[in-house]
Amino acid sequence: MAGRDARSLEFYGFPGAACSDGSVFAQKEVTMRYQISGKQMDVGEALQSHVKAELGETFQKYAQRPTDAHVVFSRDASAFLCEAIVHLSTGLNVAARGHAHEVYAAFEDAREKIDKQVRRYKRRLRDHHDRRGADGSAGGAAGDR
Repeated sequence: MAGRDARSLEFYGFPGAACSDGSVFAQKEVTMRYQISGKQMDVGEALQSHVKAELGETFQKYAQRPTDAHVVFSRDASAFLCEAIVHLSTGLNVAARGHAHEVYAAFEDAREKIDKQVRRYKRRLRDHHDRRGADGSAGGAAGDR
């Protein structure tokens, strides 16, 4: 029975969760799917690996579980545009657009905006939990008034 519980917890994405027999899962890196493309331009292997490494580092820092990322590069006159959309397992969709004269700089602009959005989202979650714990409203003590 404990083996079945362990597999079901791991399947649902709870690395490090304890089983009923007291064993603990090892931390498992959750991979996300990448769709990296270009509108009327070729996206090389170096750019694709750069995008995967940078987005992976960003979401590893905030311990989120991203499911997939769509990154589209395009040209706008003399500049490059980078549109990035990342879907998180919490239901949050993070979208950003970067604009620069070099393709790597355009991606970095978009990545910084994504980083800021995820950082603010995590802060809101943390502050919400801190406030609920401070005023004691989380205990459900409505009858004690």
